[in-house]
Parts: sequence; C-alpha cells; structure tokens
Amino acid sequence: MKKEEKIEQIIEEWEIFKTIYLLVIFFVGVIMFLANSTENSDYLFLLFILDILLKLFMAYHVAKYAYIFSGKKSDILIGVLGFVWVGFIGPFIAYFVVKKIKNDHIKKVH
Repeated sequence: MKKEEKIEQIIEEWEIFKTIYLLVIFFVGVIMFLANSTENSDYLFLLFILDILLKLFMAYHVAKYAYIFSGKKSDILIGVLGFVWVGFIGPFIAYFVVKKIKNDHIKKVH
C-alpha cells in the first residue's frame, strides 16, 4: 500500500471514529437531560441502563480505534481507562489520546 493510500485510509478511519464519538456524546447528553427532567423511577432506571451501555460502547470504540491507529495492543487500555473514568472528563481525554496516536501513525507513514 502506498503512503498516500495509507494516509487516506487513516483519515477515513479518523472521520468514522469522530462521527461515532460525537454521536455517543450527543446521546449521553440527551440521556442526562431526560434524566434531569423526570421523576418516574422506572424511566430513570431505563435511562441509567442506556447510559451505562453507551459508556461501555464508548470504551470499546475508543479502544478499537486506538488499536487501529497504533497497532499496539497496549493502547487498548485507553478504552478501558475511558470506562474506568466513566465521568465527564475521561472520554474527552481518551478522544485526544486517540487523536495523538492517529497523528503519530501518520508521521510514521511519512
């Protein structure tokens, strides 16, 4: 595979990562908004389950793309850490770490 093709593939994978990442962040925000606007305990429980599933998916997503960009299994820990940090800041840190890995991979291809 030529350098240009490899770089195009990395950029294409990055766009996919970024789109899914932003969608998950949007849906987590919607869930937080809905949870704050209701007092129905059954509805809150459903929102809680959806929130946990989205955060698990986010951890998987970040780990998968960290591995795709770096090729190192040790970078899968980034996704695990994103889940451990489950709070607001963890996924954002993971986003920038995957972005750095992607940029490093592009530099290595050059």
